[in-house]
Amino acid sequence: MKNRSNIKVSALLSALLTAGLCITASYAPSASAIDFNPGDWVAAPPGTSLFLGYYQFTSFKDFYVNGSKIPGDNKLDANIGIVRPVHYFKLGDYTALSQAILPFGKLEGKGDMSGLGDATGISDLILSNAIWLKTGDTRHTNFGFAHYIWVPTGSYDKNEALNLGENRWKWTLATGLAQGLTDKLSIDLAADVTLFGNNNQYGPASKTLSEKPYYTAQTSLRYDVTPSTNVFVGYAYERGGEQSIDGVSQDNEQKKSRFYVGGSSWVMPSVQIQAYYGQDINVENGFKEENRFHLRLLKAF
Repeated sequence: MKNRSNIKVSALLSALLTAGLCITASYAPSASAIDFNPGDWVAAPPGTSLFLGYYQFTSFKDFYVNGSKIPGDNKLDANIGIVRPVHYFKLGDYTALSQAILPFGKLEGKGDMSGLGDATGISDLILSNAIWLKTGDTRHTNFGFAHYIWVPTGSYDKNEALNLGENRWKWTLATGLAQGLTDKLSIDLAADVTLFGNNNQYGPASKTLSEKPYYTAQTSLRYDVTPSTNVFVGYAYERGGEQSIDGVSQDNEQKKSRFYVGGSSWVMPSVQIQAYYGQDINVENGFKEENRFHLRLLKAF
């Protein structure tokens, strides 16, 4: 039973600490989900190009298996950066975009998890397209779909517990709505599902890691303090991703919820800064996010 428990924890770490983690507008070691920042589903005019840079520090404290906290001083730190070029264009009568997302950084075990060591390098490249079926300004309806392909190009070593690459393909389909409620208040709604290819080089014995679909639902409220500055509060719920190793289920389906609060401001006509703070509320399996500090710089062309 002890060996099986260790395998379960190892599989959880693979889900929580490898690269495909939480990306588009942010990145953190939490299973495989897409994080949308408030306002992400408001389409820019066709012909607009954006360059976005992100920095995110996340500290994790306490590790859970099937809802029970494992004893010990179990900690993990993640320092992650992202570069993300985006281009909006006209596709028939609709607004569309193409983008590339490249995370990089460092993961490091702390406390009783210091034996995990650390991982530094580049994560898997993500390629994405989106299309809006309805667009308007920030006070009107914006509704669309997007897909994301994780290309297994990141740093991966089967002999290491922590990796920034996942050594597998992944595909996410997402839909989102940004809707003005009043002249100053807007709501964002998003949902996505992620499908996984196999990692056939999992662990020193090169076992096969497979994973069931992973689902996420997110919402946020944005309030315009001024025409160029807003504040927001958000909530996300994630579920799924039960893993199998060589066909043996690890009984590690993930269920987690989290909140975040922050704001953004256009400090120049073409430059926006966004910052927020967040943490997990409940976690069924894996590390619990204690603190997340997120900073984004956007430059429009």
